[in-house]
Amino acid sequence: MKTLLVTIANNAYYNQARQVLVSAKINGGWKGDLMVISDDMDKENTRSFEKEGVLVNHKPLVHNEEEWFSHLPKDTHLPPIMTLKYYLFTKEFQEWDRIVYLDSDIIVRGKLDKLIQIDRQFSAVRNTNMPKLHHHFLNSNLDQKQKKQYDKLEKGFDLTQSAFNAGVFTFKPSLMPTDSFRFLRNCLFQYGLLARFPEQPFTNLLVANNWHQLPYSYNTNLFASLSWLNLNPDLIDGHILHFNGNNKPWHENNPFHQEWQKNLSLPNIKNLNSSGRNPNRLKILYCKLGQKWAKIRYFHWKRFKKWYVRKFRRQC
Repeated sequence: MKTLLVTIANNAYYNQARQVLVSAKINGGWKGDLMVISDDMDKENTRSFEKEGVLVNHKPLVHNEEEWFSHLPKDTHLPPIMTLKYYLFTKEFQEWDRIVYLDSDIIVRGKLDKLIQIDRQFSAVRNTNMPKLHHHFLNSNLDQKQKKQYDKLEKGFDLTQSAFNAGVFTFKPSLMPTDSFRFLRNCLFQYGLLARFPEQPFTNLLVANNWHQLPYSYNTNLFASLSWLNLNPDLIDGHILHFNGNNKPWHENNPFHQEWQKNLSLPNIKNLNSSGRNPNRLKILYCKLGQKWAKIRYFHWKRFKKWYVRKFRRQC
């Protein structure tokens, strides 16, 4: 089976992309092809990757900045480089039997072999911060244009279904709809004014009601673990650690910075051979229980407060 692991990066994120690929080799035991998709990787960094056996796929941005930001909510800060992952769903990538995508703010900590053994169209980890599809779209204080988009969105999709985090996913190219790229590109114009974290809501719409849920350890939410729950960093483990907040592992004050730096310093990716690492099961359980407690504390407590307020008002 021909497999591919992909991340996206611009020229400034060369180190971030390289660390992801290194950790995938030494901790994930990855044996397949490696690729970086970039819109502006210069010749020097391209040659460096290619010498290490990494494919560099140069692609133009799906949306330029003017088009991107003019069709999104005003407070959007995520750049259009995120949409480079849309190219994964084009005919060009059908030469691979299975593709694994990882964001560049990730450290791979455990074996990735199960991600290529899943015989499903598309698999990802349920989003812990926004577990339902409607959480990914604005639904209050909408202007006229936004209301029109929301009516169309609500008619076309079940917004109560579960949603995933698009920082980690695996899919079978041969099973994806042939118009996937066009669908994703058009989502900006159809629903962009509602999107909280584009491109994530659009990727969810692409496979709505047709995706398989992966275990939490394959996209361990470090933003929640460190910021919300204050979990002990020494007790955090998983197959994939995802630093999806502002505190990234390349920042010196991040508790995982030394590990990130050590991975980056390893030479020649193509010569790194490993059977992979088995994460600590007790530490995975620790993270999972912490995440469940956060869900109870936030979502169920929020519901209880609404119920209590309604009951109190009736009594008054």
